[in-house]
Amino acid sequence: MPLNSTFLPLLSAGVLTAALVPSLAASAADGPAKPDDTQAPLEEIVVTATGTSIRGIAPVGANLVTFGRDDIIASGAETVSDVMSAVPQLGLFNLSQNPGVAGAMDAISSPSLRGLGPQATLSLVNGHRMVAAGILSNSFDPNVIPAAALQRVEIVPDGSSAIYGSDAVAGVVNFITRQNFNGAETSVRYGQGSSYNDVDFSQLFGKTWSTGSVMLAYEYTWNALGNVTVAGSAVNYAAPGFAPGTTNFCDATGPSDLLWSRNRNSVFLSGHQEITDSISVWSDASYSSRNSDGRQTQLNATAVIPNTNPFFQPIPGSNATSETVNFRADNLGGQNYGVASADASSTNITVGFDFKLPAAWAVSAYGTYGSSKTTAQEPISLNTDLLNAAAAGTTAATALDPFGTRTNPTVAAAIMDWNYYNHATQTFAEGDVKGDGPLFTLPGGEVKMAIGAAFRRETFDADFHQGPGEAPSTFNSATDSRNVKSAYAEVFVPLFGKSNALPGLQALDLSLAGRYDDYSDFGATKNPKYGLNWTPLDGLTLRGTYGKSFHAPNLSDLHAIDGKIVEVGASPITNVIVGNDPQTPLYNAIVLAGGNPGLQAETATTYSFGADFQPAFLDGLKASLTYFHVAYTNRITVPPFGNGSSAIFTDPAFSPFIFRNPSQALINQLGAGLPLVVLLPPNPAFPTTLLDLRRQNLSVSNINGIDYDLSYRWSIGAGNMLAGVVGQFTSKYENQGTVNSPAANELDLGTPKWLSRGRLQWQFAQFDSTVFVNYTGKYQNDLSVNGGTVPYTAGAYTTVDLHLGYTLPNQGWTKGTFVSLDVEDLFDRSPAETPAGPAVYANVVGRVFRVGIRKSW
Repeated sequence: MPLNSTFLPLLSAGVLTAALVPSLAASAADGPAKPDDTQAPLEEIVVTATGTSIRGIAPVGANLVTFGRDDIIASGAETVSDVMSAVPQLGLFNLSQNPGVAGAMDAISSPSLRGLGPQATLSLVNGHRMVAAGILSNSFDPNVIPAAALQRVEIVPDGSSAIYGSDAVAGVVNFITRQNFNGAETSVRYGQGSSYNDVDFSQLFGKTWSTGSVMLAYEYTWNALGNVTVAGSAVNYAAPGFAPGTTNFCDATGPSDLLWSRNRNSVFLSGHQEITDSISVWSDASYSSRNSDGRQTQLNATAVIPNTNPFFQPIPGSNATSETVNFRADNLGGQNYGVASADASSTNITVGFDFKLPAAWAVSAYGTYGSSKTTAQEPISLNTDLLNAAAAGTTAATALDPFGTRTNPTVAAAIMDWNYYNHATQTFAEGDVKGDGPLFTLPGGEVKMAIGAAFRRETFDADFHQGPGEAPSTFNSATDSRNVKSAYAEVFVPLFGKSNALPGLQALDLSLAGRYDDYSDFGATKNPKYGLNWTPLDGLTLRGTYGKSFHAPNLSDLHAIDGKIVEVGASPITNVIVGNDPQTPLYNAIVLAGGNPGLQAETATTYSFGADFQPAFLDGLKASLTYFHVAYTNRITVPPFGNGSSAIFTDPAFSPFIFRNPSQALINQLGAGLPLVVLLPPNPAFPTTLLDLRRQNLSVSNINGIDYDLSYRWSIGAGNMLAGVVGQFTSKYENQGTVNSPAANELDLGTPKWLSRGRLQWQFAQFDSTVFVNYTGKYQNDLSVNGGTVPYTAGAYTTVDLHLGYTLPNQGWTKGTFVSLDVEDLFDRSPAETPAGPAVYANVVGRVFRVGIRKSW
């Protein structure tokens, strides 16, 4: 019987069982985790671990990865992105943290489990969602949380939509903040590298009392940019000699910054208060503002220069009265012309109540509201009207000099004054209520259940302007909103435990979870998950999971500011820009681009199985091995086009997006409300083809691999040692353009198989030291050459990080003082060189020394 057929009756039975429990209210599955803190004598709180809705249990069958406060300190992390870069599974491992690498429009560093993208990883703070940010994306930026406020990061690299709903395809990352902090803590750190420096300052205040606590954290981070350029391409004709058949070569991408400068201010406030013995209230709130800027790829320009232009340079042996010149725009504005910037701010507040009920049941209810604003400016084009006018200029004061820097600065500034300006506002409101507790007792232990419901509203409002800085025109805008209604349940069944253990069956736990989400835009989805833990002998646990997950289309994918209708008249360039149609060699193309309100949810089937080994005969040894599988379908992408390819015309899977000789009524229907861009006017002598190249549910990804974690702690004299290695091996990663398309092996197209982080730590009295070895395995890729491809291999990339810390004597002015020295990329390892330039999986900054001091008051 299909899983979905069994899921509804089981969920209904669970709801009926819970209804028999007196005085039970319900709350959200993603109810916030509130970890205990040993710094204060508050009553112990039984927490809800990441990956489950039930208090007091770990997620059954899944691998729970924890990166604790000591790990954060030892890693030398400045920001939450730095924390994520220390975890191989999170997609930012062994890389520079760069808020601008994706461009100003989407300058967000979000976790990406399995490399499937931020949309496939759910990020939480204290167990609840936060508002997303961005212009062409809907992703939460975890850097809004001060790293100094983090207690730990819990990661469940396993599909979890049955618990949390959308986005938990590859798993969940839960950023849990410090609680019950008492006193004050000040931290300052300065970093220096080659053409790079950074500063981090944080301040914490906390107070605890017998029935509650409050904590306030502030963090400021700043870095000055460094720049790196990558190998470029050819331009036409070799000035100044203009010898026939010669070519100038230039770096078409430089000078550009791979690391942007940035500064960020972040504030986080949390508190908890017991109102009565059975009722407590809690809250957390955050505010963050960020500015980042850097040089983007320099623009290449083309101009027709007539011989009446005073800067015209005749080609020897030619009587041409004009010439077409390709040149780089920094001829006009210098190397700092192409500076883009992004400004972002976000505010979140959550307030919740916890109720203790009879029979060990509890109810938690909370509400969250968040808003974010993102503004981006990108010098992505030149003012072509003024460029052409200057090219036709007849005096030195008005003419364009494409060969050098003699263009009148006033004329050059006007040509360059053409930018894209983008603004987006997103809001998020959620109300969740959950109840959980024991149902009855089996010989193996208590059967427990959680049941709840949630309501969420999301809004998205964006606009896109282009033109000169003083008066840009509105090109496009997008507004959308939706409501989400959810219900969920989870049951934990301990079949065997201490009371009824048998040889080879010390413990056996089962879990069943299910969630129903109803979206006001695309419809409803239901997702189950099953988990199993089997302990055949003490110290060894075998486990496994199976489930369904989904990602709802982003509002920015449904209605996007990059939407437009593009007309390309019949010419050879149409085949290059749009595609080569074997049926019609020359055609007029009408292209629809941008968002698509008809998108459906991306869906996934996930399973995993593994083992945890912690033997009593070798105290300090921990070993974990997990095999994972993700089959991710209906992924949102655009049909293939451009580069002279014929795939969109020849693959039957794309035929629904091709309309030959379309009626004007069809064009009006599909392109309603979209702005028109005419690249080349249509030629009535040739037929017209309409191509729907908007975002579509098309592609499929399949990924298999193994997570591993091995560590051993032991004492040596008066000190303690820890050695370990953690990582991910990807054995299969295939992408298909459509369900019926041939699979492309991503392991041969730029994805490394091995990601590992080794650790050796020594703690002695007041001194601690840690050496980290970060390993990114070699990878294969293809380089496009003369219309074909040439395979190449990028070598493995290994870096070493060093942490040294010393706690000063706990007396006088040094009381509560800790000093540190951290060295990132100790041996200044350069990225591997490839025919395509430096390897992309690398830290572009190189070696950075950081000195810090932290004082508790």
